[in-house]
Amino acid sequence: MLTLEQRRAEREARRKEREEARERELEERRLAREARRRERESGGASDTATGETESAENNDDDSLEARIAKRKAERLARKKAREAEERALEEERERAREERRKERDAQMAQLEAEREERLRRLRGGTDLSEATDEPSSSSTDTPADRDNENDDSTETNWEDQRHHELADREKAAQERRRRLEEMRAKLKEQEEEEELRREERKKQREEAERQRREEAAAQEEKEKQEREREREQKRLKREARRIERERAQEEAKERRLREQREAEEAAKQAILEERRLVREQLLREEPLYLSDRVMSDVPFPTRLELEIDEIFPDAENDVWIPDLPRLKKHFLEEGRLSPVTAHRLIKLATELFYEEPNVLDLSAPIVIVGDIHGQFHDMLNLLSSAGEPADGTSYLFLGDYVDRGNFSAEVVMYLYALKVHYPQQVYLLRGNHECRAITYHFNFKKECKYKYSEDIYYAFMTSFDCLPLAATITADQGKYFAVHGGIGPEIETLADLATIERFREPPLRGKVLDLLWADPLDEEKLADASTDEITEWQQITYSTNSVRGCSYTYGFKAVDDFLKKNDFLTLIRGHSVMKFGYKEHTYHTQRPGPLNSNNKPFPAVITVFSAPNYCGKYENMAAYMNIELDHYSFHQLLWVDKHEVPYYLPNFQNGLTFAVPFLAERIGTFASALLEAFLDESADLDEEELSEGEYSEEEEYSEEEEEEE
Repeated sequence: MLTLEQRRAEREARRKEREEARERELEERRLAREARRRERESGGASDTATGETESAENNDDDSLEARIAKRKAERLARKKAREAEERALEEERERAREERRKERDAQMAQLEAEREERLRRLRGGTDLSEATDEPSSSSTDTPADRDNENDDSTETNWEDQRHHELADREKAAQERRRRLEEMRAKLKEQEEEEELRREERKKQREEAERQRREEAAAQEEKEKQEREREREQKRLKREARRIERERAQEEAKERRLREQREAEEAAKQAILEERRLVREQLLREEPLYLSDRVMSDVPFPTRLELEIDEIFPDAENDVWIPDLPRLKKHFLEEGRLSPVTAHRLIKLATELFYEEPNVLDLSAPIVIVGDIHGQFHDMLNLLSSAGEPADGTSYLFLGDYVDRGNFSAEVVMYLYALKVHYPQQVYLLRGNHECRAITYHFNFKKECKYKYSEDIYYAFMTSFDCLPLAATITADQGKYFAVHGGIGPEIETLADLATIERFREPPLRGKVLDLLWADPLDEEKLADASTDEITEWQQITYSTNSVRGCSYTYGFKAVDDFLKKNDFLTLIRGHSVMKFGYKEHTYHTQRPGPLNSNNKPFPAVITVFSAPNYCGKYENMAAYMNIELDHYSFHQLLWVDKHEVPYYLPNFQNGLTFAVPFLAERIGTFASALLEAFLDESADLDEEELSEGEYSEEEEYSEEEEEEE
């Protein structure tokens, strides 16, 4: 059986052999990796020396990037393999340590077992001798015992010798235990020294690996810097060529732009010179037929169109502020805008409308203006009476700017110019006539096609789609709600209006239709009604709007619930012609709440209509509502003299087209008169012939009778 020292020596020899084999294997792998790296470097050096053209340089860059990526991938794979090898080596070492520990524990257990067995045997012999001595000591001295004293002494000597032997054995056991402990301590020290040596070797390997990695990183960084320098040189060359090309292109572009600007400037100067000559000729020459006009004191309409630089003086500086006095004077002379100028003005206003919410949030003081319906001269009279925006007056227009009148284009363009010039003072709402269906049925589309073109008409329609739908006006007493028509069953709070998609043609039903078309119930029908009938009538919420043919008529309960729920004082609207220009709809009751300037409760609905002598035949007054911080008031206006307003034939017809039906009627009358005269003459001739025929027959008859006689 092998001793402990021999086993330990064998284990140590096996461990050293494994470590040497492992180190040889690692050295071989390192040499192989170094050889592969050198091969890649030699291959990379040969690859980077190819091509000098720009396309070849780009290909080299691509291959270089691919090689770098490949090297990184190989380096990562090697690192992972190295880590796996180190983990495997560490596991193998751990298994070896565990085996040695188990063997040592087994040997120690075996030694302990042997020691225990020997002690057990020694203790067994001592107990037996003690058990044998007890009867001899308790018995009485007899002759036989005395005869055997020599034997007892001999036995005692043997026992003493036995005890000495046991003591020697115990000492030997203690010596063995001591040596075993020393052996254990020495083995532990050796293991600790071996562990320290392993740690030292591991540190040395790690240090060598770290140095190798640092050297590899330094080499890679050096190569990278070299590649970066080469790439930077190539990039600088390409950049220089690109800058040279761009400089040449920029010079060519500047030359073309300079030539184009010179050509445009020459064309502009030619146009301005031509326009100047035309103006001078128009001012110098009077139309031949001007003296033949019935109203010779009325100036002849201007034939010039305002250009962008005339209505926007600072357009070249990108400042789009219209010249309102010049535009107003030009429209009063029946002048028009050039198509480019009209499109620009509409576009500027449309952009402002698009940015505004569905419900405007305004503050008093402000002037509320109702329907205008193309009555441009009456609108100018109203603005002059209420105050120009240049004087600080704010305006809210309730819609219906077009149709009926013959100057809808001038009304809308002038209001758009006011909006562009004073975006924080002038606000416009949408009316029921600001849509494609109604303007096609009435005369606004015909007016646009007559004065401008169909493109201008569609530009107006797009801008109408962007107009806000309602507004709130805040005063000291509370808030007013302003809209063109009214409310409907689907409208209960302002939140219902905020979610409307307004940028389109109004639908055939829904919230937008009710805002534009709804009317309050007619109070005139209850002039002679009883109190019970009025009370019952006041409970009506909504009913069919038979006058308009769409939307609803809203009663007192519907309006009162809407005003209470949203904390409004009253609802301000247009949409309906009023004989005195305005009307306060009380619904035959007095609402609780604050009092107006007349010490009366606020009416539920207020209607404002600002087109006097509507359609030229209603002879109604116009009005506008002035909302101050602590009160509101109405101002009435009459229509301007008809001699101050230019006249257009119906549907903007020319004289010949307008006269064709009358000419046809006169020609028909003349033809019928000729036909009647011809028929009368023919009848007279027939009567004469008939009379002659009867006379000849009578003569023949009389002759025959005479012959017979």
